[in-house]
Amino acid sequence: MLGVRHRFSIAWVSTISESGKLNLAPFSFFSVASRNPPILSISVRPGVGEREGTEKDTLVNIRGQKEFVINVVPTFLGNEMQA
Repeated sequence: MLGVRHRFSIAWVSTISESGKLNLAPFSFFSVASRNPPILSISVRPGVGEREGTEKDTLVNIRGQKEFVINVVPTFLGNEMQA
């Protein structure tokens, strides 16, 4: 578990909206919160640019469904994640 956080690691956070729409978003602000039990945490900031003053879909979905999955991107998918 502690080996999942590397410098410049990215996680995909998957959620589902109330209407059933799937969402997969990249997060660079995630970390190990606990080793036992194994817990990862994410940091969700308000929307920026065109979305300033709004909440990100990920946060809206988490609040609505009370469920999400943090998927750690393996090294071999690094280029795809950057794209």
